[in-house]
Amino acid sequence: MRRSAVTASLVAVVLALTGCAGRSAAGAPVNVQLADIQSHTLHLHVNQVIDIHLGGGSERFTPEIADEDIVAVVERRNLTSERFEPEIVPLSVGSTQVALIGADPNDSVGFRVIVSP
Repeated sequence: MRRSAVTASLVAVVLALTGCAGRSAAGAPVNVQLADIQSHTLHLHVNQVIDIHLGGGSERFTPEIADEDIVAVVERRNLTSERFEPEIVPLSVGSTQVALIGADPNDSVGFRVIVSP
């Protein structure tokens, strides 16, 4: 009996040290390139975010969201490129259309976001 308790404790320690304990795949950020999302549907869970990597496009975007109760767009700092990039943050379950309007109209994109529980 004592041996199984020790084994269970060791397994728990190993999982905790490797980052496996309590982490859900649904909580991992979704990373996409801006050029790849035009007219697409992005699926995410309430506890996820979508990090949008700009590539060589506009530096800033103005978000337009059809239903602001479903998602919000915030800026996050990309530590690699040292610039701010948009991040889609789910607020509730549902679906909405999102447009990111760049300073150059050719850099603007539109896409649909579906948020699941």
